Amino acid sequence: MRERDIFIEALNVPLPERAAVLEQACHGDEGLRARVAQLLADHERQESFILDKPPAGLDVTLDHPLLSEGPGKSVGPYKLLQQIGEGGMGVVFMAEQSEPIHRMVALKIIKPGMDTRKVIARFDAERQALAMMDHPNIAKVLDAGTTDSGLPYFVMELVKGVPITQYCDEKHLPLRARLELLVPVCQAVQHAHQKGLIHRDIKPSNVLVAEYDDHAVPKVIDFGVAKAVAHKLSDQTLFTEFGQVIGTLEYMSPEQAKLNQLDIDTRSDIYSLGVLLYELLTGSTPFGRDRLSAGAFDEMLRVIREEEPPKPSTRLSTADRLPGIAASRGLEPGKLSGLVKGELDWIVMKALEKDRNRRYDTASAFASDVVRYLQNEPVLACPPSAAYQFRKFALRNKAAIFALSVVLTTLTLLVIGLAVSNRLILAERNDKAAALADKEQALALVTAAIDMDEWSAVPQSLRKRFSDESVVFYQSLVQEDSVEPNLQYEAAVGFRTIGSLHATAKEILSAEEAFRRSIALFDKLVENNPTVPQYQDQLAWSHLLLGRLLAANSQRRDEAVAEVHRARRLYESLVSTSNELSSKSEGMSPASLVAGDIIERFAICHTDLVSLASDADELQEAGEWYARSLEVLGMQPADPPMTAELRWGLGHARRKYAFALQRAGQMDDAEAILVKALADFEELTIDKPDKADSWHFTADTHRWIAHLMVIGGRYEPAARSLSQSIQIHEQCLARFPNYLGSKSERAASSKELAWIFANSPELHQRDPTQAITLAKSAIAIEPEGGGNWRTLGAAQYRADDWQVAIESLEQSMKLLQGGDAFDWFILSMAYQRSGNTSEARKWYDQAVEWTDKNRPEDDELKRLRTETADLLAITAETPILNGRAAEAGKKLP
Repeated sequence: MRERDIFIEALNVPLPERAAVLEQACHGDEGLRARVAQLLADHERQESFILDKPPAGLDVTLDHPLLSEGPGKSVGPYKLLQQIGEGGMGVVFMAEQSEPIHRMVALKIIKPGMDTRKVIARFDAERQALAMMDHPNIAKVLDAGTTDSGLPYFVMELVKGVPITQYCDEKHLPLRARLELLVPVCQAVQHAHQKGLIHRDIKPSNVLVAEYDDHAVPKVIDFGVAKAVAHKLSDQTLFTEFGQVIGTLEYMSPEQAKLNQLDIDTRSDIYSLGVLLYELLTGSTPFGRDRLSAGAFDEMLRVIREEEPPKPSTRLSTADRLPGIAASRGLEPGKLSGLVKGELDWIVMKALEKDRNRRYDTASAFASDVVRYLQNEPVLACPPSAAYQFRKFALRNKAAIFALSVVLTTLTLLVIGLAVSNRLILAERNDKAAALADKEQALALVTAAIDMDEWSAVPQSLRKRFSDESVVFYQSLVQEDSVEPNLQYEAAVGFRTIGSLHATAKEILSAEEAFRRSIALFDKLVENNPTVPQYQDQLAWSHLLLGRLLAANSQRRDEAVAEVHRARRLYESLVSTSNELSSKSEGMSPASLVAGDIIERFAICHTDLVSLASDADELQEAGEWYARSLEVLGMQPADPPMTAELRWGLGHARRKYAFALQRAGQMDDAEAILVKALADFEELTIDKPDKADSWHFTADTHRWIAHLMVIGGRYEPAARSLSQSIQIHEQCLARFPNYLGSKSERAASSKELAWIFANSPELHQRDPTQAITLAKSAIAIEPEGGGNWRTLGAAQYRADDWQVAIESLEQSMKLLQGGDAFDWFILSMAYQRSGNTSEARKWYDQAVEWTDKNRPEDDELKRLRTETADLLAITAETPILNGRAAEAGKKLP
């Protein structure tokens, strides 16, 4: 136990400090120190296939015969020099190659005793996975073969580097340099993902940093546990046993921390990259080795799946080793936590989201946010408020903004001081009326300060102090035996406002607590004052906001639905008696309700219920709530017009309902609903032209409508809708150049419009070059998009440029890891037209086999299959195709 404890303690300190820790902990016991040092060395060079070592409490013995190959022996043309690594499956040697060129390489051999069919299949998959990689920050595979004793091996680039965390600590790299080093690592992982591979074991020992010409270059190694997501890597059986856990605990994503890892995708690597960044910033992983080693195996996995890690700045502020951590980053301890707090916290915690749908979508998006931080540009992980955008602008223009910042900060401090001083003065006053007047004045000041547009521009420390003081102040108002309704009302509104601020900052637990305090106060107000409709209205609104907060977590959907229904029932009661209530509440404070306001919020409840039901594919329920929402909207007066908030909610509810209808195969109904959603978003672009999302969703809805039209064979109206989508995306990008969503969707719309021009005889005849022009514009935006190259190949084939079409289709298949029947049918026709009948038939047969096995009912593949068969029938010698020869001959020019 002493040996284990010292090992864990040493793991949690930076490398430069480990010698001192070992010296102090071992008290001169050289044997103990040697054993701990060996454990540390083994840990640093480990490569994970499954968990590198059985977790504590599991009695497992691995007894394999010794490897016959070793230093001094030869494997093929490679002479083994020394062993440099060992994992759960392979042993790695540094080796020397003399023929046909002289170089030093890394050679990995499968372990003896593990050459079962399954493990050999995994090893074969690793070889092929590495062979597909072609990126400067991924170790290249050079060769592969079998040893004389029958064990598979592969040869790869020798990376003479050290783990990225060790390199950063030994070089005392500042935060900026660490972030710059992480960016190419993310880009390397993105490259692997585009090849259809997931690493599943990203950690410092698998990200080595070597220096080339005094320049640090990170290299990602060990794709031994990579999972194919888009194609078959090996002809042999390749599967993961139920009950295996693949990866390394400290860097494992929540979805990996299950005994059956059947649902892993590329976002698992995003989580591991987030852990790596966490460690580069703080010197430790989110869940330290001591925390994970303290419990049983299933408890370790539960911690990873369920517990929320502290933010990096919080970890630093409570770290016992803060001076050492700060020193290894070239900073004073007091400055390190402040630099990490805020945007770096947001970036890391977005990557570490338990719900993978809330993480960065891609490793490239993760890297882009890090680059934005380095360039003092707004990061996507931050709530996109106007005040936040202004603060980032201020960082890049400090001289011009300094005076305004001082004024804002001073004003905020004055408001805080006045509110707090009023609270202290009130405690000493005996005059009830005077106290009440002063409390109302203080509440007004506090509420005004919280609602300030400049809230996000105020330094975080002041925001926290102000928020904490406001909570204390509101709470003090409602602790008295007899509380005036006006004060109770203001406190309830104040708690809800604080909840909204926490929700914007993604502080979910704090937001939920504030919303529930607001609901409790409004509940009491409604109970004691049943004739005041505004209290009922505000109670309903607090329930609705709490429901929206809970809806972000799919596991709390039922709670979210219940909260929205509570709000709906309250508004239903108000709507049924709105005229009566207006007359009865005359002269009361707060002022009486306006019927239109009640109806609008009642409608918003219905649109939220449409969205919740559609997300759960509860189609009938979604339809019922949609119909009822339209009924409620019909009750609203024409003047004033629908607010932006209601229009936005209605548009998104329609989109979600349409998507559910499409999934159910009800294409016509889905299209009709989408046309109405399009009108909603077009209205928003007129009313809110400064909001990028309004433009984006208008263009995206055009594209979605076009997709449904294509399914129905209506190419010309689909082409018009896609042209509109492209035009609006361009307008959006002209206004908001950094809005990435429109850039990507602009490429997709161009690709789909190119496909239509290539496959519609009428449109192609009208403009034979348009399809090629559109496909090339999509490639210019996204050159790595295999679908863009496929569309270009199809367009070039339709334009009778067959050889160029073959080249484009080969590029498509390269990017799509082999492609599928869409590529192969067109490639077959291109080869046939260019005179290569044998290649044409080969690709046709492969396409037919794939179609019959995977998508026999696909109408587009049926059309391509028939067209290809007709073309091949011209020179066919097989009975299967001869029947088509006469008719096919008439079709060809």
